Parts: sequence; structure tokens; C-alpha cells
Amino acid sequence: FSSPTSFSSPTSFSSPNLPIQSPTFISSSPTKLFRSTNCFHKIQQRELAIDRRDIPNTSRWTESLKQFGAFSSIGHKAILDASSNGIGDYSFGVRDPLKIIEIVVADEFLLGLNQSGTCTVFHRYTRNIFGVLNFEPNQYIRSLFYNRQAKNIITVSVFERDRFSSLQCHVLPIYYLKKKKFNAAFKIFESERISWPGFVEFDEVNQKILTLSVPTSNEEVATYKVWSMKDFTELYSLQDPSISEIKISPGVILITQKKTKHTVPLQILDIETGEVLKKLSPLLHLSSKIELIELFNDKLLLKQEGGPLRIIDVRSLSEISCSNFPTPHSFIFLFEKQLFLTFHGRKITMWNFHGQVVSSFEDHTLHSPGKNNTNVFISKAQDLIISFCLTNQFSAGGTLNISSIPSGKLLQKIRSQSQQPQQQPQQP
Repeated sequence: FSSPTSFSSPTSFSSPNLPIQSPTFISSSPTKLFRSTNCFHKIQQRELAIDRRDIPNTSRWTESLKQFGAFSSIGHKAILDASSNGIGDYSFGVRDPLKIIEIVVADEFLLGLNQSGTCTVFHRYTRNIFGVLNFEPNQYIRSLFYNRQAKNIITVSVFERDRFSSLQCHVLPIYYLKKKKFNAAFKIFESERISWPGFVEFDEVNQKILTLSVPTSNEEVATYKVWSMKDFTELYSLQDPSISEIKISPGVILITQKKTKHTVPLQILDIETGEVLKKLSPLLHLSSKIELIELFNDKLLLKQEGGPLRIIDVRSLSEISCSNFPTPHSFIFLFEKQLFLTFHGRKITMWNFHGQVVSSFEDHTLHSPGKNNTNVFISKAQDLIISFCLTNQFSAGGTLNISSIPSGKLLQKIRSQSQQPQQQPQQP
């Protein structure tokens, strides 16, 4: 899915066995109701007083520290309560819970998806299990997406009835979720067979969905289709055997075609119509493979193995070279700041489009290195980053670290009650 900060990741088929974890409910005071103490909801709504123009800069961070300093854990819930019988329409709530891979907040509900493909729905105000989103016993949900504008939940699942060979998408309106009518979910993209290496990608920024359907015979060509997220209608399709990769950016699509001996042909398309807006073919070094190609507004980022990062202005074709740029696992583009974050191992770095490091983040070592950043949240004003980080280099535990994006300074750490530092007894 794509967050409002333009990170996108297609749904995959992986299912490794990982240790059991449980979600933690966080509150600014253990005595308050969960209704008013959801951490991320409060952050999004109040923006930590950052938008209060009458507060001096130093006071803003002081106020932020005070707000976050009171947060603490108010309880834990297993993502699937084995003691519950018949939570949803099927009594299969006894699957062994595995690691949580996705948490989605939708209105008054919190949805937790575990590694076994079971999605448990919690009521945010009561903190009780509300039901199970799976509407068939042999449905394994691989990914969730909350369509805020249309007020529905989109699930991407595989089913035993077709030997888990294809991704199938279903939509459950929030209206029916509130009534526990999980069977009211309806299927979309019925004309598509999305089997490996096909994918479904959700782009919240442009309100579009991109699918790739692979051919069933050698005579057919893979088909990319762009759909409206509002009503799931097909907007246009792309069938070109020369396409090697497609990436979505605000307002446009970047198509990478199979490289020639000296160049890599690129096309920039209008995401609404599919019209070709620009064609370009950057020169390449013959012996080096391409490590990344990204498009952020009018800036094209291109890097080959062992070479510098090249930042190309697609309008003027002017180019900037950055030699000290490690190839990241993923990016987040900050529209409001015209900057971008890179994720390399457990480290986050902020860059500008002159190839310069703007800031690194103090005491902000990510808990799990990898090729996605689902454990990272960016505030709406793009001035705060909240990440699940290592407590320290000697502990496997984790904390929610809250840092200032402009300065890279650590503002606060949120620990569970079990991680709270113990007070030392006073000496007589």
C-alpha cells in the first residue's frame, strides 16, 4: 500500500514462521478510557500542537515532550483469542497466533493481521475482540488496506480452494463491519487472475490501485491495469512486453523498459489517463546493473551498482551526482518538505535533491531491518516520525521512538510498563 508519504509496496506471498507477539494498547494515563487515548489517533488529530503558530519553537518541543511523557501501556491483547468460540461466522479462532504483520485503524476498530493470515478485529473503545475478518475457514489474508474516502476495508487473500495460487481482493464496507456482517464482503477485480509474480498495489495519494495479471500461456502478455479506488472501475491497461517495472509517484507513473546496451528507456505517464508525458533514456555504464530508479515529482533518482546516485531533472535534463549514497531498501518522499527519507539496514537518513544529507536521527535504530517501513509513521505535517526501535543494542525489546524530522532530535520514547525503568530504593 501507499501511505500519504508515498511509500508503496505490493502484496507478496511470503509466510515465514515467526515468534508470537501481541498488540499493545497505549494510553497517556492508565486510568483513562481507550476512547480518548489511542496514540496514533491523538497524534493525527492534534499534531502535537505543532500547528499552533502562537507557540514559540522551543515551547513546541517542550509541549511535545510533556504530552508523550505520560504515555504508558494499559494492557495487551492476543491477536487471536483461542478461548473465544465462534468469534466470527466461523469457529476457527483457535489457529495458533503468530507474529503480527499489520495493524490498521479504521473508525472505531483496530484490525490486527497475524502471520497465519487471520485478521482479528478489536473494538477500540472497549478493547474487546469484535470478530474475525476472515469470512471462510480456509481464507488466508495477506494484506489489509483501509480506504478512508470510501469507508471500506480491502483484503488481499489466498484461498485453499484454488491451492493458494492467486491473490483475491474483497471489499467490506465499514457499515457492514459495524453490524458484524463479515460475509457481506464483495469481490473486486474478478476479471483478473493475479498469480505469482502478479501483484496488487494500493496508492492512497493518487487514489488508484495497480494490478499485474500474468499470462497463462507464452503467447500472452502480462497486463498492468490502473483502477479507481473510489468505485473500482478500470481506468486503462498497459500491455507492453518491453515493460520491466512500473512505479507510482504523485500524479504520474514511471515505466522502466528493458534496458538497451547503453541506455534505459523510461516513460512518464499521466496517472489519470495513461497518456505519455515524457520519454527519456539516461546513459548507463555497461558493466553495472541498475540498483534503483525512483521518480519524485520532476526528479529522477538513478543508481547503478558501485556508482554514484544520479539526480536527474526530467524537465531540464540537468544532473547532480552524489558519491556517498548507500543503496537503501526503501524510500519515503516528504511532499511538504521536498525531501526524502532512505531506509538502509536499521538506519534512517534524510536527504535533499542536491544529494546532501539533511539530518540523521538521534537514537533511532529500527527494530527490524528489511525492505519495508511498515513500522514507521509520519505525521500529517511531516515534522514528526514515530518508529518501532530497539530499546538498546543489548536488548531485543522495542520502544516507540518519536523524533523531529527537521532536526533529527529524539523527542520521546514510549515503553511498555514491563520496560519502565525501576526506581532505585533510597539509601537510609
